[in-house]
Amino acid sequence: MAHALFTKKFLAKINTIIRNFWWAGHQEEGSSTPFHFRAWDDICQPKSMGGLGIKDLYNVNKSLLLKTAWNIVTEKDPNLTAILKGKYFHKSSFWTAPSSTPKSLFWASILKIRETLTNNCSYQILRGNTTIWNQPWVQCWTNMHNLLSTEQPATALPNSISDLWLPNTKTWDYDKIKNLFGDQAATSIANLTILNQDGPDILCWKPSTSGKCTARDAYNYLTATTHNQLPQTGSRSRS
Repeated sequence: MAHALFTKKFLAKINTIIRNFWWAGHQEEGSSTPFHFRAWDDICQPKSMGGLGIKDLYNVNKSLLLKTAWNIVTEKDPNLTAILKGKYFHKSSFWTAPSSTPKSLFWASILKIRETLTNNCSYQILRGNTTIWNQPWVQCWTNMHNLLSTEQPATALPNSISDLWLPNTKTWDYDKIKNLFGDQAATSIANLTILNQDGPDILCWKPSTSGKCTARDAYNYLTATTHNQLPQTGSRSRS
């Protein structure tokens, strides 16, 4: 489940088998459908939200894939990342790799969950080595090229975050940024925190206090965004 995104129809069929076993204690061919005393969505909610904590298979599948994608972009396995980069995004980055090229089931699955990863990741700025054009470092990063001033500067365009700093400092060159990208982008960038530490920029998974995307953290995030807290009283009929 960490290497392919299964269809909802396939996972729903497995969920049906699990539900019937849960309520009836068995699953025999031709057996009658047992009565469900509670909606399965309720059963799958965390205990803290009134459920029984049974894992939702679709969210399990996505969370494992998110962890795999995280390992790729953080180069947990440098050889795997190098192979994928050479095949799918040798002219761009993981974040902007095109989806139109022929791809394997594995890479197609990664691309389907990439938006979730992108929306919840950001680089913590230390050395300023992150590329400003194709990596998530500021909210408007996907639109940086379109924000460029129509009057192109005579000097070369900046490439890394550190190119937007005043010389020999870790201070934003606000005038330079404003001339390149306009007032709104300049304000957003100037509000970013730069850590006074040495080392490369660090990719952070924002929903986690640790800053790392684990399968558990990814599942908790997906569960929180797909389930509502159960009512304190009453019950829901099965869906």
